[in-house]
Amino acid sequence: GSIGIYGNYENLNIKSNIEIYKPAFDKIKGEIFTGKINYMNKTLFLKNLLLTTVNGRYSGNGKIPFISNLDNKTIDEFQLDLIFTGTTKKIEFLSPYVNIIDSISAKSNNMANYALQLELTGNVLNPIRNGKIIINNGSIFFDPINEPIENIFGEISIIDNILIINSFEG
Repeated sequence: GSIGIYGNYENLNIKSNIEIYKPAFDKIKGEIFTGKINYMNKTLFLKNLLLTTVNGRYSGNGKIPFISNLDNKTIDEFQLDLIFTGTTKKIEFLSPYVNIIDSISAKSNNMANYALQLELTGNVLNPIRNGKIIINNGSIFFDPINEPIENIFGEISIIDNILIINSFEG
């Protein structure tokens, strides 16, 4: 990648193009992560973010506050504005956090078995999550059950931090 730094502390401007191979965040592992991250007016602007994993592609844009100890603002004054979308044939990021789920995958190699959208607004202390997950011929393997639940079709919404299962059959 590349980075350019301009100005002084009071008026700092940082522009970067990033490219990270084999990125990992907690239990999420990727093949490549690219995008533009710019800093201006105590805010990180995220543009054209793209995470490619073995099983999917996720993109994102938005802005998040970048807080320093020298600011006189409280953390709840900093607003979030992020949106992420993705398609995948296996939801890799959920099963490591839910003990009962072994895996969430699909029989086919169709990259669009699962379509995801997540929007984060509100502030750092009280984020508001909205989004949707669409399942098209998915499979869930639960640890206590020896057989998978297959041929799952469904739609799950998140509205103001509340998970709503609109439809689910399998």
